[in-house]
Amino acid sequence: MYDFGDDWAHRIIVEAIKPAEAGESYPRFLSGERRCPPEDCGGPPGYFEFIESIASKRGKKAKEALEWYGGPYDPEDLDEQQIKITLGRIANSYRAGRSKTVKK
Repeated sequence: MYDFGDDWAHRIIVEAIKPAEAGESYPRFLSGERRCPPEDCGGPPGYFEFIESIASKRGKKAKEALEWYGGPYDPEDLDEQQIKITLGRIANSYRAGRSKTVKK
């Protein structure tokens, strides 16, 4: 459950658990589907209204919805590159914090 006020429920499927591979950074992105809904869009009903509004492309509702969002939005574009960058930052901050706590 995410954002308890909007009642988002996400499903994460663990397909296999394997030993960590030497030289790999963790956490690691494997795959996904679709872009996350915008923050504070009003839960599933608000998200569907947002998608419906931007689908009109040229209407007033589309313009208002995209201005509210802050730019273009493609629900099919997962933006894998941004996910990998963010996970890389998490992995790096973990390594940096861990190296400070390890005594030599």
